[in-house]
Amino acid sequence: MKAALLNDSNHFVVCQTNKPVPQEKEVLIKVKAASICDSDIKQLKQARSRPASPIIGHEFAGIVADIGSQVSQVKIGDRVAGIPFLPCGSCADCQADNQHWCEHSRKIGTHQNGCFAEYVVLPEENVIGLGDKISFEEAALLEPLAKAAHGVKLLEVQAGDTVAVFGLNTFGLMNIQWLRQTGAKRIIGLDTDGNNLWEAKVHGVTNTINLLRESIDKRIAQLTNGQGVDIALECTGSSLAEEQCLLITKKGGTIGYYGMAPSNMMLRQQAFENIFRREYTIKGLWNTYSAPFPGEEWTASLALIEQKKLAPQQFISHRFSLEDIQQAFDLAMDENISNQRVIVVPKG
Repeated sequence: MKAALLNDSNHFVVCQTNKPVPQEKEVLIKVKAASICDSDIKQLKQARSRPASPIIGHEFAGIVADIGSQVSQVKIGDRVAGIPFLPCGSCADCQADNQHWCEHSRKIGTHQNGCFAEYVVLPEENVIGLGDKISFEEAALLEPLAKAAHGVKLLEVQAGDTVAVFGLNTFGLMNIQWLRQTGAKRIIGLDTDGNNLWEAKVHGVTNTINLLRESIDKRIAQLTNGQGVDIALECTGSSLAEEQCLLITKKGGTIGYYGMAPSNMMLRQQAFENIFRREYTIKGLWNTYSAPFPGEEWTASLALIEQKKLAPQQFISHRFSLEDIQQAFDLAMDENISNQRVIVVPKG
């Protein structure tokens, strides 16, 4: 099969390699569409220190090309999306049906070969069937949409709530699409990029705040009658945004953190005191999965795409063949399209 191998010089080499053979409980999938994720870009930039998996990529959809002898729920020819997370199945968390907390988990594209190839192999439980109403390109974005679904579910958004979302990149906008399904009255998008702020309006924000040009405190006070937002959601990993969440949320409000903690993370006294004086509920939002594995996040995302209530096609800006994957990544690393996704489409 043809595959894109990432070498030590941070470049892809597209070449022929052995097509994987599914084991007894595995499924071989012919990749029809694969999405370039921020974590893929990070692997490209840090190729010398990444785990030894020459084929990266983990967000994809395709057609079942072969199955192992003990596979019973999937058949050749099925249209499927891949679930990249591989829990060990035997640790205490897995045995308690908390596979999403498995500390011995593996992931395709990191610990074993991923989807920037013509074929990829996964366990049977790691594929989810697609109907005829969803395209392969849409299905390739199921994984980040399921992560957004997981976060919004944990935040327990109520009808009429005001929610502030920091970071209007693709993932922030996916959260906004999900928030629109909750009945939130007001969704405030905050970012430093004017293009991101404009794009957020297309996806359903009711108000925007430019973090470089406007006073956050004044604008939030204006929009909430001085009360603060019910929920603040941080999608950037920015220390400024992480602290601001603690300053603009109302008493008794909820704050959700997706972003990674900066190495120089520090909080002003007022921000830290607000945690206990305002009795915040703070939730870490990390996973894409729940019990039973892979979780309702996946099935709910799929259903809402089919119902046209989620619109992943709005995030797709460019398409490249597998042979042109280097150009695809060069474009995906352009900060001017941080709110869009680049798709790799193997031929055939």
